[in-house]
Amino acid sequence: MSLLTYADARPWAEAIKEEVLSERMPPWGVEDGVPLAGERRLTARELDRIADWATGGAPERLADAIASPDAPAENAESSAPPARKQPPPLARTLAVTLEHTMTAGEKEEVVTRTLPVPPGTDRWIGGVSLDPGNRAIVHDATVEIVSTSLVEPLLAWTIDSPPVRYPEGSGRRLPDAVALRVTMRYRRPWHLEETTPSARSVVVLELLDAPPERRVASVAVALREDGVSQRVPVSGELLAITPVPEKDGARLHVALGGVTLLATRHLDVGWPIRYRLEEPLPITGDMGLLAKGESLASVWLELVVPGK
Repeated sequence: MSLLTYADARPWAEAIKEEVLSERMPPWGVEDGVPLAGERRLTARELDRIADWATGGAPERLADAIASPDAPAENAESSAPPARKQPPPLARTLAVTLEHTMTAGEKEEVVTRTLPVPPGTDRWIGGVSLDPGNRAIVHDATVEIVSTSLVEPLLAWTIDSPPVRYPEGSGRRLPDAVALRVTMRYRRPWHLEETTPSARSVVVLELLDAPPERRVASVAVALREDGVSQRVPVSGELLAITPVPEKDGARLHVALGGVTLLATRHLDVGWPIRYRLEEPLPITGDMGLLAKGESLASVWLELVVPGK
């Protein structure tokens, strides 16, 4: 399914309404928890507008079905959170490129490649982003740091994912001999069925000019198969939570001191999501961080920890 133009979207109007009203789309799956950066929630007004558009015959001009979007909305000030300003990108970068042409006749392809990073010593990352290239076919991607002693998730990307920037004074160390393991999912929209589309995607690592005072690290937590909560002995400032679903419909619940940090439902294997907290959350090993899940193999916690 392509939604790039009105002509593409029009035949799917009723399906779009059903997906958004059931909260399967946009893919977010959060039921409860602390404020998260880049939330993909639709407001009640936005849901009403989509439903009215579909029910009203899905006209090309939205105003033909509902009130003008320029008209003031009820509770407009509280309908959506203000966008958080992103810090500017760092001047020094490393770029790693992956090129792929879809196989004729294939509607979906998942490609994993291990790409070497140009060699260097004592390098630290202050941020990471992905330029997908051809957005019409690149559906989602994950990026991991791989070395002889390390495998850590670096990025989970979908079409609206913003660049990742670590808190000021912190960074992730890039080992001397390292590669990036990039997994890309490509989906061919119907209007490209008779072509062989390609994409040139670029992972951009933003480099710090000097070693930071604090280090960004990832901790893998293997979850119990019986869904019982387990204590996670970690300390630092929690930045992000990345679930690894085994199948669609997976659920995750993370709590700290009896307070829910993140509760999800309907996690989709095909939509990798890293839930990044709006603000770093200080935690210590004795605070009782608990995690449990259903149809989840593990969950990754990204933290800022003292030292280099």
